[in-house]
Order: sequence, then C-alpha cells, then structure tokens
Amino acid sequence: MAYNILVVDDSSAMRVVIKKVLHMTGLDILVFEAGSGIDALTVLEEQWVDMILTDIHMPQMSGVELIEKIRSHQEFNTLPVMVISTEGREDFLSKTQKLGVAGYLKKPFQATELRNAILAILEEHNADIQPAATNDDEDGDF
Repeated sequence: MAYNILVVDDSSAMRVVIKKVLHMTGLDILVFEAGSGIDALTVLEEQWVDMILTDIHMPQMSGVELIEKIRSHQEFNTLPVMVISTEGREDFLSKTQKLGVAGYLKKPFQATELRNAILAILEEHNADIQPAATNDDEDGDF
C-alpha cells in the first residue's frame, strides 16, 4: 500500500535526511515537504496526506501550533501526527500527548526506528478508521 507523508521541518537539510530515510525504509511512500506549519496547512489543503512528521521548534508556526490547528479541523482531526524533534522535556511530551500525537521520535534516529514507528502508526490508524460524517455547511479552510 502506498502512503503520502508530509514532512514539516524548517531545516531543509533535515527534510532531506528524513526524506532519504523514508525512501531507505523500502515503504511505498510519496513525500511532501513543508518548511513551516503555515506551509504544511497549504499542503494539506492541496494534497491527500496519510500522516504528518513534524518538528516542533519552527518560526512562524511551531509544530505544537500546527498540531492544534489540525486537531481543530474536522477533516484532519484524526490525521496521525508523529513528532520528530530534539525536544525531550516532560512538559512538552505531556502537551503533545494531550494533542493526540501518535508518536514521538528523538533526533538523531535510526532508519529502522522511523520505519517501525510509521508502520505501527499507520496500521493502527487504518484499523481505527470509521466512515466520517460530512457536513456540507462546514468550511474546509484552516
């Protein structure tokens, strides 16, 4: 099964590394990139995405703010989000858990760690999918 994954990180070098690791996993993946939370919202409006991998510390809109926006949007509120960050403070981890983050991977990471985490998250998410009720009056914009 092919998956569309959005990688959100303000570091273009880190996006390249994550993208390379994703392709090394052997999974059938199409990768979209965004350099900020704002850019990520634009990608979500234009592309189907199965999962988001996001950093936390970014200018304009942090990863936490991005997750909050996603969770407040009816169409994307169950979209699996995995945090990939150097951040490891307990208060941060608690906040991301409350926002329903599906996983957390600390930088630096191994390719197998990323592959296994993505597979577990996507398998769990696909098992939990229920047909969504639609509301024609709902505006789809962020």
